[in-house]
Amino acid sequence: MIPAKRLEADTEDSPHDQLRPMLTEREVLALVRISRTSLYRLIRSGRFPDGVFVAPNTKRWFRDRVIGWQKAIEEHDERNPNRGRGKGRRPGQRVSASAS
Repeated sequence: MIPAKRLEADTEDSPHDQLRPMLTEREVLALVRISRTSLYRLIRSGRFPDGVFVAPNTKRWFRDRVIGWQKAIEEHDERNPNRGRGKGRRPGQRVSASAS
């Protein structure tokens, strides 16, 4: 049996006792508007918060972490205007179609 003091303490609203909302994969994809493949590529590269397994084969993401990631993305654009044009190519390099 649980002592009465413990029951009273459990009924108080404490920030540590609050449950954090979690999102399913479908909800995450609808919120961030990327494909499932892109989501898992970002997770694998460490650029997206990893989910938590709440049961076997059931993964959820904390809503506050996903929203925090979105805010960080809004502040930082990863597009690099000085990037190359592909593997092994330099900017301005042309390949001739005919070999004389």
